[in-house]
Parts: sequence; C-alpha cells; structure tokens
Amino acid sequence: MPAKKKGAVSSKVEAAKKRAGVSAVNKPKRTPGHKTKSHVVVAKEGDQVKVIRFGQQGVKGSPDGTKRNKAFKDRHAKNIAKGKMSAAYWANRSKWILLVSASLAVSCAPSHPYTLADRQTFDAIAPDYTGYVRKDAALGQQQRELKLLTVETWRMRLEAAEKAQTR
Repeated sequence: MPAKKKGAVSSKVEAAKKRAGVSAVNKPKRTPGHKTKSHVVVAKEGDQVKVIRFGQQGVKGSPDGTKRNKAFKDRHAKNIAKGKMSAAYWANRSKWILLVSASLAVSCAPSHPYTLADRQTFDAIAPDYTGYVRKDAALGQQQRELKLLTVETWRMRLEAAEKAQTR
C-alpha cells in the first residue's frame, strides 16, 4: 500500500477550511448565521481531517462548579474523551472551559500597576513556556492541550483587564 503524500493531506485541509469558512485548523469559530449550530471547527488529528459543527445556537455554557456544567460534562464524558475529532470535545473546550476565565476577568478587573506587571510577566514567560510544552515528549496530548489552554486563558484574562482599563 503506497504512503499518502503530504500534499494530499494539505489540499484536504485547505478544502475543509474553505468549506467551513475558517482560517486555521483546530481553531473553533462562532457561526451566528448558522441555523442550528453555534460554532464550527476544522479538526485535524494526524492525517484525519473533519469539519465539525457543534453547540446549540443561542445557548451559553455555565461556569465550572455549577450543576449545569457538571451535568454537561457527565453526560458527554465519553465523547469528550474521544478527543479532537468529536463535537463534544470542542463544545467542552469552547463553551464550558474558557467561559469561566473570561467572565472572571471582566467582573473583577485588577489595578493598573498589577496589569502592567502581569503583561510583563506574560510576555517574558508565555512564549518560552508554550515552546517547551509543545516540544515536551513526556506530555500526553490531553496534558499538552490543558497546559496550552492555561496560557491562552491567561492571555484572554490579561487582554480583558487591559481593555477594561482603557475604557
């Protein structure tokens, strides 16, 4: 059986990105104009590429610790564990995890000196840490994604605090 060429996979990725209207793989995008689904992502794992639409239009996730959040995670635990190629994984990541950090950043904005110090710390640490996490062979895929999600959450919280201070 002949091996697949890289060009075949990249053309498949580009076609899926164009069809879904996204600019990158594994980056969820809101779809407010879609009839039923709130988000779309072109998921890629190895050579497998798939357009996934997920999330009920008009419904928001709930912060961690709520009954609604726990019910969602319990109900979809098996599908979330399947990884990037499942809609439940992306719904959990997009609508149920980042929501907490984004809402916290807006509701309790830190002082200006704190935000400046936090920005300097982020700029000094985040790029090196992100590179380290991506290259660390000892980390499993889920561990790696959680660590990268932590950095992304930090960035979102910091940007929300900076935006709140410019108002």
